[in-house]
Amino acid sequence: MQAGCAKHPASTAPIIVKSNTKGEAVVNTARSMIGTRYKLGGTNPNGFDCSGFVCWTFAKYGKDMPRTAREQGAVGDKLNVSSLKPGDVVVFKIRRGYHSGIYTGDGNFIHSPRKGESVREDSIFSKYWQNKLIAARRVL
Repeated sequence: MQAGCAKHPASTAPIIVKSNTKGEAVVNTARSMIGTRYKLGGTNPNGFDCSGFVCWTFAKYGKDMPRTAREQGAVGDKLNVSSLKPGDVVVFKIRRGYHSGIYTGDGNFIHSPRKGESVREDSIFSKYWQNKLIAARRVL
């Protein structure tokens, strides 16, 4: 397993987010990065790849996540899609490998998609994502 990105954070300043649950706080922190550009290998607000975005977000809450999307799909408690709550990790099998994001509720997740795009929310039930979800994990 590769080292988690919390061991190499570019910024360790905590983000204080008011919410009812830790999962909602994670989502609010992730949403604060909407619009941040994709950067291959990126693990900080200067640019994120998908797993770097998940690592950075959870590091704000003291959770050291594995660095790759594939490894992120194996940590925490395994869930069914019907059991997802805000702040859970979702992992997809896509053509070029694996892709991770953070479930935000109401069938949506937030992620850093690919080169030329930026952090955004999408539906896990969209035509593109619906048949690619391979793991849902609760890590907090």
